[in-house]
Amino acid sequence: MPCIALAIDASGSVEGPLLHRFLSETAGVARRVAAEIYLIAFDDAVRWQHRLDPARWQSQIAGLDWPRGGGTDFASPIAAAQGLGASVAVILTDLDGPFGLPPRGMPVIWGLSRTAPAPPFGHVLELAH
Repeated sequence: MPCIALAIDASGSVEGPLLHRFLSETAGVARRVAAEIYLIAFDDAVRWQHRLDPARWQSQIAGLDWPRGGGTDFASPIAAAQGLGASVAVILTDLDGPFGLPPRGMPVIWGLSRTAPAPPFGHVLELAH
């Protein structure tokens, strides 16, 4: 079964409404894909990672304690995704932070809430309004 690392930016630049939008997108992914999903919360470091249970993902997402504040660094969630052996890393973010080096052998999809300059690697997916 494929493994998706779904990393959510919880830094200070991501305000409450945007974080809720990211959680809605997370629910959409969990509903639609037949894959093992690991949810990763990060700001300038990974704060936690949690495997979503296909039978309980709704209550799991609702019960998680989200870190708030801090800067942003994309290297740590990408490294965490690689450590999980993820088939792909999907990063929901406002794209405000340093990227680090592109991962080898793992595609990155940047889920963006708004138009932003292209990141140095990966594919951009603009989230529906």
